[in-house]
Amino acid sequence: MADTSKQKSHSMNNTEDHKQQRTKKSRFDISELKKDPLYEKALEEAIRIEKLNAKKPYEINFSVQYDTNFGEKVVVAGNYSMLGEWNPEKGFELLWSEGNYWKGSLILETMEVPLEYKYVCLKEDFQKWERGLNRVVESQSGRTSGTKIVIENNDTWQSL
Repeated sequence: MADTSKQKSHSMNNTEDHKQQRTKKSRFDISELKKDPLYEKALEEAIRIEKLNAKKPYEINFSVQYDTNFGEKVVVAGNYSMLGEWNPEKGFELLWSEGNYWKGSLILETMEVPLEYKYVCLKEDFQKWERGLNRVVESQSGRTSGTKIVIENNDTWQSL
């Protein structure tokens, strides 16, 4: 029986030694890695790639030619909160410019779903929606310009 108890004791010591060796092997000292010049290069490359892949805000430029009467304005109504969620009274108001062009630029931090919109002419109790299908802007339809993605919408009022 003495041999059995020695074997158990020896077996337990081996198990403890094995756990200690595993613990020593699994500990990773990053300070040693940071001294390696390849670490610095790999970190710089990872940061560069992350910056390239970072989401950029969208600048969406609207422009539509529409003849209005004094006191009327043109807004963009659509499926985003900044477009009033289809309520023209809360829509994105455009500015009049020469030639009866109505223009405006909107910044969206993200564009997770396609932006749908229509132009609406407003005057006090009057709303005139353009006809036709909803206009759709896809996030991939823009071009990168510096730190943002620019999408140009030079539209013609849909009257039919």
